[in-house]
Amino acid sequence: MKRVLTALILVPLVTGLVFFAPPLMVAVGLAFTALLCLWELFGIAEAGGIRPLRSLRIGGYVLTTLLIIVPDLGFFPNGFALLVLIVLLPVVWRHSTTGKTVAATLLGIVYIGGAFALARELHLINPHWLFWVLFLNWVGDSAAYYVGRSIGRYKLAPRVSPNKTWEGSLASTVMATVTGVAYWAYFIMEPTTNIYLVIVITILVNVAGQMGDLAESFLKRSAGLKDSGDMLPGHGGILDRVDGVLFAVPVLYWVLSL
Repeated sequence: MKRVLTALILVPLVTGLVFFAPPLMVAVGLAFTALLCLWELFGIAEAGGIRPLRSLRIGGYVLTTLLIIVPDLGFFPNGFALLVLIVLLPVVWRHSTTGKTVAATLLGIVYIGGAFALARELHLINPHWLFWVLFLNWVGDSAAYYVGRSIGRYKLAPRVSPNKTWEGSLASTVMATVTGVAYWAYFIMEPTTNIYLVIVITILVNVAGQMGDLAESFLKRSAGLKDSGDMLPGHGGILDRVDGVLFAVPVLYWVLSL
């Protein structure tokens, strides 16, 4: 029940922000969410025995915010230039810093900051693109959760996420494809659009989202955690809720760029 109630609050809130808020407010909302995810990721790192320096944490927060708030900054290549300045300079200053602390910070900036920066770009191109990838994630996650709990028998990746099943994964792809193509046809599709290409893109984005879910599960399991946090009743942490989006957004952005 908590899972459903949380979704009933979040879905209208996110929908209103994507379609009715000014672009700057959308950017601020994305940046705030990204910072919460980065904070949770650093918490996962600490649980696994990795403690990034305070200067590295601050550098990660600053760079992540800049990448999202300032659209002309560009994640590639300017983002990496800033990353070197903000993250690696404190490392040079503090010779005792281990490679793991640097890697954890770099991972957070690229993994979270990069994905949210591209989400901002999708919104600037067309708010429907951003909402579409969020919509696919919601539908796919729900289908996988309920079908997996009901009839799931064959484990998808038992060492990484014991509760995920092949039945749930297939249900996620099928439901996301059906609803995602319908959404695209109604709100986005142009007369010259190839419907078969839309189906392929939808499947790619859904599979990317499932891989993102497994990737975050791997990070949590490596640190001995079940959830990234407890901010969202029934869902765990913010990172638990957007883990699939962090992989799906870059895939959609790069496909559209092609």
